[in-house]
Amino acid sequence: MAQVDIRRYARRSCRSASDAEKAAQEALIVLYRRIGTLREVGAISAWLLRIVNRFCLRLTLRLAGVRSAIQSLPEHYREVAVLRDLEELTTDEIAQRLDTTRETVKARLHRARALMREYLLDE
Repeated sequence: MAQVDIRRYARRSCRSASDAEKAAQEALIVLYRRIGTLREVGAISAWLLRIVNRFCLRLTLRLAGVRSAIQSLPEHYREVAVLRDLEELTTDEIAQRLDTTRETVKARLHRARALMREYLLDE
């Protein structure tokens, strides 16, 4: 049986290094859980590569869905969500930048996340 380098394959298949690490880890977890169901030992390499490939594809599709969910938000919600979740600003920093109160930022962020969750569940 040829040895397969799952991480190297994942780096070629996924969009980012962190996604590749997640995909390689997921493949090894699936291997551990389902090794007893494998009929042919020689098929392990191909099986692992399919798992990595599917996981990378799932991550890409999820990213596209999140991007669409963010774009679907009204501007005042999108602005707060991007500043908090992508730029990682604190509530106080966002309030200062937008010249609003902390309570307004927290309420908008809560509503933005609820709308994105709803959007993603409807997909």
